[in-house]
Amino acid sequence: MKLHSLTAKRSTLIVLSLFAVIATVEAQKPTNNVPQNLNAPMGGGSVFLTGFTGLTGLGGLSGLQSLGAPAQTTVLDADIARGYALVEEDDNAAAIDVPTNAVTVGNWHIHGARSNIGNHRLDLAPWSFPLGTNRAAFSSFWYFVEGKLRPTPRDAAREICAVGAPMLAVPGESCLWLAAGDDDSRTVIWDNFFLNGDTNAPVTAQIQLWPDGDFATQSNNLRRVYARINPDDWDGDGLANEKDANPMTSDGDFYGTANALPPNANPDAYYWLDVCATGVLGVATIRVTCDGPSDLGDHVIVARTNEVCHVPLLAGATYAVESDLPIETSAVSSEYAEIATNDARHLTVSLPLAFSFEPSPDDEGFFVLATEPIDVNALLTNLVGGCCAPSIETNGFRWACAPDCACAGFAHDLTAQVAYEGAALPVDFSSPCPCQAFNAEHPERWFSLACPPLLMKNGNSHTIAGAFHPPCETNATLTLSCRAGQERLAVLASNDWSQVVQGIAASATIGDVAFELQLELDGRLYAQTQTLTVAEVAALHLTSPAAGASDLPPPFPGETACPFSVTNSPLPDRHLVIPFCNVADTNDFSATGFAVDLRLELNPAVTNVAGTADWTILDNTTGSGQLAAVHGLAAQFVNPVRGGIVRFRASYDGSPATEANLVLPLAGASVDAVMAADLAAADAAVARLDATTGPFTRQWPFWGLAHFYAFGGGDYRGRVDAAARPTVWVYNQVDDAGYGAIATWHGVPLHTAKLGDFLVGYACERLGVWRLSQWLSQLLGTANDAAATASWDAGVAVAQGADFAAQTAALATNAWPSADFKTRRLWPNAEPADNHRPGTTFNGTDRHPDFIFLSPGFLTEEGDDSP
Repeated sequence: MKLHSLTAKRSTLIVLSLFAVIATVEAQKPTNNVPQNLNAPMGGGSVFLTGFTGLTGLGGLSGLQSLGAPAQTTVLDADIARGYALVEEDDNAAAIDVPTNAVTVGNWHIHGARSNIGNHRLDLAPWSFPLGTNRAAFSSFWYFVEGKLRPTPRDAAREICAVGAPMLAVPGESCLWLAAGDDDSRTVIWDNFFLNGDTNAPVTAQIQLWPDGDFATQSNNLRRVYARINPDDWDGDGLANEKDANPMTSDGDFYGTANALPPNANPDAYYWLDVCATGVLGVATIRVTCDGPSDLGDHVIVARTNEVCHVPLLAGATYAVESDLPIETSAVSSEYAEIATNDARHLTVSLPLAFSFEPSPDDEGFFVLATEPIDVNALLTNLVGGCCAPSIETNGFRWACAPDCACAGFAHDLTAQVAYEGAALPVDFSSPCPCQAFNAEHPERWFSLACPPLLMKNGNSHTIAGAFHPPCETNATLTLSCRAGQERLAVLASNDWSQVVQGIAASATIGDVAFELQLELDGRLYAQTQTLTVAEVAALHLTSPAAGASDLPPPFPGETACPFSVTNSPLPDRHLVIPFCNVADTNDFSATGFAVDLRLELNPAVTNVAGTADWTILDNTTGSGQLAAVHGLAAQFVNPVRGGIVRFRASYDGSPATEANLVLPLAGASVDAVMAADLAAADAAVARLDATTGPFTRQWPFWGLAHFYAFGGGDYRGRVDAAARPTVWVYNQVDDAGYGAIATWHGVPLHTAKLGDFLVGYACERLGVWRLSQWLSQLLGTANDAAATASWDAGVAVAQGADFAAQTAALATNAWPSADFKTRRLWPNAEPADNHRPGTTFNGTDRHPDFIFLSPGFLTEEGDDSP
């Protein structure tokens, strides 16, 4: 279909086809592009859109390809009566632009006129447009404010309408334009009119006319395209109305008796079928369908009865011929073609082809493609198989023997692809390699030994096999034997030519094993040898640029389980550690991207291995990161973003498993909820102390020593932990009194001592302790570092009315850069602490500082008698 259009603002086009496409071929199989409609009168493939052959603006649509199997398309009485039919509708068409060459036609002389007033004629002479059921053409039209054109003012039957509803024309706003198109079209444009007088509903509409009688209308974004109906052939199937049994339904193509091959066709590849149907109806439909691997020319023929149709068929395919009336006569033009009559209305027609490759008598090493019984000028397009890389040339292939060719066997199976006239057919054949002339004099090249280079101890089994391909019958003997290292193998199956073997676990089980294949022929011995290596996994290496120092670092012993317990301290299980400070983004305390490389080491050392090792993750408490195998013995674990423990397992070719551990050591669990609760408890403790001590007494440092220092009165003690995400003891150790643990506060690792500093500073400020006395009290015990001072000051600020959440969040974030390495190497732990217990005393195995976490004693005035 041609798409008539002006310059558009938008390119989106949604086509709603209202009529089916009628093609001159019944079926199109997409495998190959074969010329369609070989005997169409137009000399090429032909598509009749909606059955209209009169679309002269489309050049008769000559040369377009079929879009699929034709469907019967019926022309309606109303379409025939008015001489044109709607063939396209788009409600999202590009907006209308007024072309730069448009000229003003005229205007409505009365302000705001809605009716047809005045002489509104549009003169197009000498250009003319055919409209209606006859061949009358018009060079002038009347135009109307409703967006309509008529040949005469009252000729509603031949009206062309773009809007069809009253519009308001406003001086200075509305204008009527006429533009000539590059395709010899004429376009009338109603620019900026208002629907039903509503100035909020502007309308731009147009009618575009082509000299062949096709036209298009558009109102804002609604576009419709109409095609002129041929008055002599309503349904456009090529059969005149008076000869057409169904003149309103396009149900095939009329060929007649004079047909020709398409342009550029090879006439030697075609033969002709003459077929004639008989009957009293006057018209017969004959379908010719290819039953082959590609579309080699299908036809639907609508012809007069008793008329001989001359149909070209392509050699190498089988055709089914089916007629709706009895077939009177049929004949083929080639002596090689065959016709089988199935019944009165069905035939089977074929001309079988056979392809072969013959050595060229004039060009050594060249094999020529030949076709029997006729030459169809086929070309070789693909070739698979053989040895020494045969290369395709114009009409065959060249098979030059490489000097070092060691191919076995006297014949090779090859698969070719040949093409002719759009058909593509596979051809299987066998042929000797030119090398065999040499091999016939060198029997040692008739046999070979296939042996895997590597066999894993206690791994998968593999086959060592001999192959023997003599050029002719022979009494040769083939024997396979193990010459050295037999003790390293378990032989699972064996015969003269092959063995299925497996590496075994026993003394001296690794190392080389030598095999020999012997050929005995005419009293002479020929031998080939191969060596495989029995190996084991010696170690699994974990490395990373972000790694830190581990007390028991990689590599991990091969073929060994390697569990990891978080409680093993001070000597942990073997692991690779990634400290948080090595990968931390301190803007948001997230982990930047990093990778851990994993690699299996074999003994004996073998680096060039086939395939890929098997890698799995046994456990991943981080809930992040991806494991990707790399070809060979390597893998990578990339982009973990949370702390925890990752355990890996690996094997190669069925070897026993090797395990490894990666530790991203977690800080103690989150104390956000504990701190919020303890702030309320501190208020109660302040009220109690305020009622039992005088304000002057509270200024003495020794008073603070008694209440906030002695027996852990002002300290958080014990290991902060959560069963769901436990901390690793060796990286978060506490002493016998429970001091030294790292917790997570506001998503940042922080010493629990800083939590106590905050709470004591808060209480002292609430009790009115002088700032000098507060400062002197901080001289007791270990000297404050910058983080401790900041913690105390944050507690004082909250006591003075500052926001608790904002102060403590800033404290946690700002204290981390100056924290010790123990704090900085631990990953944030967002899991809430679940081992916090009431009271301040450690006693018994269930209240040991390694297992529970206690708040400062001043909150309850409980002491601790433990050392």
